[in-house]
Amino acid sequence: MNQCLGVAEIQSLICENLDRKSAFAMALTAHAFLEPALNEIWRTVDSFRPLIDCLPDDLWTAKALPSPTKPDKINTILHVAREPQAEDLRRYLTRYAYRIRNFKPAVSAGMKMLSPDALLALQYATDFQPGALSPQLKHFQWISLKSIADGLGDEFVRRLSSYMILFVGKTVDSINLSDANTSTPLEMAAVRYILKRPPCLKLLRDLPANDATPLPESLVTLVRWDRLESAVLAGNPVTVRSLRHLASLPRLRQLTMMNLGITLPQGLSRAVTGFTSLQDVTYACDRLPRVLEFLQHLPQTNIVQSILFMGIKFCTPSQLTEALRYAETYLNPETLFTMEIREKVGRPAPQSLEELIETDQPDPVDLQPLHVFSKLKVLCLKFRGGVRLTSKEIEGIPNTWPNLRVLILLPTILNSHRFPSIDHIHVSALLRSLPLLRKLGLQFNTTQILSDEPNAEPWVSDLQELSVGASPISSPSRVIDFIKAHLPRLTTLTIPKKSSGAGEGTILERRWEAVHQGWKQG
Repeated sequence: MNQCLGVAEIQSLICENLDRKSAFAMALTAHAFLEPALNEIWRTVDSFRPLIDCLPDDLWTAKALPSPTKPDKINTILHVAREPQAEDLRRYLTRYAYRIRNFKPAVSAGMKMLSPDALLALQYATDFQPGALSPQLKHFQWISLKSIADGLGDEFVRRLSSYMILFVGKTVDSINLSDANTSTPLEMAAVRYILKRPPCLKLLRDLPANDATPLPESLVTLVRWDRLESAVLAGNPVTVRSLRHLASLPRLRQLTMMNLGITLPQGLSRAVTGFTSLQDVTYACDRLPRVLEFLQHLPQTNIVQSILFMGIKFCTPSQLTEALRYAETYLNPETLFTMEIREKVGRPAPQSLEELIETDQPDPVDLQPLHVFSKLKVLCLKFRGGVRLTSKEIEGIPNTWPNLRVLILLPTILNSHRFPSIDHIHVSALLRSLPLLRKLGLQFNTTQILSDEPNAEPWVSDLQELSVGASPISSPSRVIDFIKAHLPRLTTLTIPKKSSGAGEGTILERRWEAVHQGWKQG
């Protein structure tokens, strides 16, 4: 055992699985583990404090200031007392800086922080070299202007972003700009400068949060980014120019975009080339037929394997069918394995069933346009009116998609106004015909389950997750027996829950809750 612990690779593997406190203890306990433990301690840095603690105290004069939003919290701001020399930085640079892989600076009230002038002095001391303070950094997360304003005040808001280049050098391959606010000229200039630094950028993430703003088109199309593999541009205005630029990137495999505002032309000729490596697409728009804005940029030879399309607003059944037709036309049935298309419609206010004389539920959507995708392993469709499933259609699913691992065909808003056309017999046949299926979401009629099924052949499924939507139910005990007899490996049962703010649950909700409790108790 002692000989094994002397192997450097094993030492590193052990330390990689320790939290920071345990890594500290390991570094102090055994000399052999000092270096790998220090690597783990410094792997992720989330403040400027480690840098401050490694620099001589006489470099600074400290000034105590109350935090702008929490006056009871006192910030300690360090100002330059003398010119920093190379010797002042030697310990930090030779012992610790090269270990940093992730820099995610956070600002909070009551912290110790370098003043903007102190950071400028460090830039002079490092000859303005990009990434001088973390020369082996891999991931950089932009600091939030809102947290700076709340914790440190306006002076830091105006100047702090200019010094982020101290940490971003040529080794960075992942940048998260979700907290960047490019509406301010100085922040825009800082982001533009930093985006041009890393020659090997593989991941760019911009999912604006709080008061952040999305990257403008001029920044999206700024750099060629020949090594970019993943782009999350969920807050950015989608334009034809930006799509064509992204389509030209030779290694782009994963793309997430959101277009809720600009309407792009949909009559463009289909692209002949582009997106040569794209495999995974997430595209959100206000209504699902607008996925054409993106799909028309895919060439016929595309190798897309997984798509997630989300519509924020309600669509008519004909519009949903139109969206499915676009998928049929533009996606490659030879390479597509995962398809998820859903409407993200808000939940309606709770309503008593006794008050509903006429329900306003859309017609279900036909699956026929998707039959061409015979290699699907995951099919998830969530529309407000659900999917049309007759006994004939569900019987055809195993022949159409024999390799399914996941099948989710549920309404976005669960209700019991439409009685399902399929029952437990159809579901049983489906599970027996799809031996690879591990996750199923269907509404089906459970009221016909008998305590003793006549002429029933014994069977079991390896299904692990079942979501029943608003499936009709009359006997919880019979449903429990059915699950225990045929789904012995089930680990997750998702049932209808009463709306928040509603009083007592409906009889359907209470019956399914009884099923859930009985199933859990075994």
